[in-house]
Amino acid sequence: MLIPLIGVLALGCDDESEGEDDSASSSASASASAAASDESGKASKSSEASTGIIVKIADFQLFHPYSEDRAIQSVRDDGSVSTRSSTSSYGFGMVVEATNNTGQLLQGAWFEGELRFVGPKQTIRCKLKADSLAGRGFLARKTTFLSYDPPLDDAKPSLTGKPKSPWTSEVDSLSEASWRPGERIRMMARERYCVPITVNDMGITTIEGEITVKALPKFADRFERQFDGDDYDLYLVGNTVRITNPKSSRIRSVAAHRDLVKNRDRGVYAIEMAGAPAEGKNAGQPVKLSYVALNRAIDTWGKAGLVQSAPKKVALNPAALTMQLVKSDGDFVPASANVAIVVKEGKVKHVDLARLGINMLDMERKDPPATAPAVAFSANELSGKASEIVLTHFTDDTALSKGRRKLSLTWKLNLKGGDIEGRLRADLDKASAALDAAEKAADSASEDDEAKAKTAVTQAKMAKAAAERKYKTDRTRERTRLAKLFPCGDLKLVTNRKVRGAANKKEAKESCKALLEEDEVTVKIHFEIGRYELPAAVSFKLGTDTKFLPIVSAELIKSDPR
Repeated sequence: MLIPLIGVLALGCDDESEGEDDSASSSASASASAAASDESGKASKSSEASTGIIVKIADFQLFHPYSEDRAIQSVRDDGSVSTRSSTSSYGFGMVVEATNNTGQLLQGAWFEGELRFVGPKQTIRCKLKADSLAGRGFLARKTTFLSYDPPLDDAKPSLTGKPKSPWTSEVDSLSEASWRPGERIRMMARERYCVPITVNDMGITTIEGEITVKALPKFADRFERQFDGDDYDLYLVGNTVRITNPKSSRIRSVAAHRDLVKNRDRGVYAIEMAGAPAEGKNAGQPVKLSYVALNRAIDTWGKAGLVQSAPKKVALNPAALTMQLVKSDGDFVPASANVAIVVKEGKVKHVDLARLGINMLDMERKDPPATAPAVAFSANELSGKASEIVLTHFTDDTALSKGRRKLSLTWKLNLKGGDIEGRLRADLDKASAALDAAEKAADSASEDDEAKAKTAVTQAKMAKAAAERKYKTDRTRERTRLAKLFPCGDLKLVTNRKVRGAANKKEAKESCKALLEEDEVTVKIHFEIGRYELPAAVSFKLGTDTKFLPIVSAELIKSDPR
């Protein structure tokens, strides 16, 4: 029984023959709701049918080329993620959950569809197809789905100590391998190469698609080894035997004998055939056969008779390709496709949305503002504001290499020197007042008290001199401390790719030293980024606090194809 199941699964994954008609084969289908994000950011919900194959997309991730491990939530729904190495293209990963409400016993479930990237002049299509979940080598397509089998309350934990997953492969079970009525299954797909990063120059306006879950009836007589000419159209055409099933219109071609097959262990070929040879003027023409026997059973039905769901819509806001704001833990954070930028434990991190438990089809999102938000800080008497943020293309700056861009921030820094002096002069003012009082007392002192009054004046002068020295020292120390509070040379630019340091680090650091003497200083800090690298925020340490100030805006992330 294993060979028929493998054949059925192979059928679901490959278009391998002519004459197939999917449109005539749709039997029990279900209506599906679109999980497209509307302008408000919330996924739209609609009622779903209760019969047929009911489809739910448990997780969908659009992988950005900058995503390091392209994580999707595990098909086993155990809180873990499934990862793959990064590529230079956009890809996708998805977990599909389907319920068999057809009332039939089904087998060999899979799903297929496409994701479309629609631009003003062109549409790029990316095929969606269920991946294998078990087996290797010849059995690599052993199963495309896991069945829902929740562990008992008193079930022992797995060898890793974690709770057992409720989703398991039952392909090896003769009694449970089928997809039974009312049963839920899970499938997944991952495509590492879908569209290149240059798709951002197309001006994509729509990202949409659909998937359809398909399966075959369990008790369909689909596999045959012997074929009679009364039931099938059989022809010998050169070195090929052509077998046509009139009921499904599917044509299968196999080798006429064993020596024509490269791999005799896996190939299909005729071991016996009967028919009148072509003679005379018909010599060399196809020979009609009355009987054919093969070395192994084949499927002559193809996709005829399959059961499939209604198309399940998939839609993403096109801003997902570049940068949008996604809600995570109550706050909106910048995200490019599946790469979110967050601050955790005082560090800026690029985290895949799947690791945050976010499904891109139903996440809450919004567009970046038209222009960069106010970028400012304050600490004690020091404050600063980015008065200008400019992105320069390499075609407008000969100092930049091809494909590079420069982001420049002009900072206006202010140190309230008067407030610092007022805070630090308290002891000096007190000493000055004490000296004034001592001098007045000495002027009006009697002869008997004159010596004592002069001593008091001398002590007051010494106290004032000490207070003045301390004031000057404290003022220099305090201005130095506050001037260094803003790390001009260590300011970081956070992009959707990495955290970058300033290109003019030394110059910026020198410019900020002017705060030691001046109350207002203007400093220009610039960073170099790649063609498709998008600025998201500036980050720096202000004392012991990590500052993460978003600068993402429509103006800074728009494409420039030059």
